[in-house]
Amino acid sequence: MDKKLHALPENKTQQQTHPTLNRISRQAINFNTSTSSDRYPLQRGDRYPITMIDRQMKWPEAIPTDNITARNVAHTVYQHWIARYECPTIITTDKGRQFDTQIFSNLMKLMGIKKIALLHTTRKVTV
Repeated sequence: MDKKLHALPENKTQQQTHPTLNRISRQAINFNTSTSSDRYPLQRGDRYPITMIDRQMKWPEAIPTDNITARNVAHTVYQHWIARYECPTIITTDKGRQFDTQIFSNLMKLMGIKKIALLHTTRKVTV
């Protein structure tokens, strides 16, 4: 077995990172969930996409989930965005009930994130 192939890098210059991880902005992120009756057939029975878009870099992500409870949405936001790209300074959400709960508010407070809920989500929002 080749030791070089399976060895950890000796210094930081040898480590490779995904190029997009360094470009993600900390300014503002849009979060939306699909709570309407038009559910999407996604993988493994997950029918609700949680979309996350970095406004400055226009970097989109859609995370499929099987339910959109407040606990699950807060966990998904933390696991798939905050843990990977750092805390944004502002999060803009739709008026979904899962964003207006104590669990989500505690996550925002703990991470020092300002949450803004859109009043009119029917208009097309420029990302």
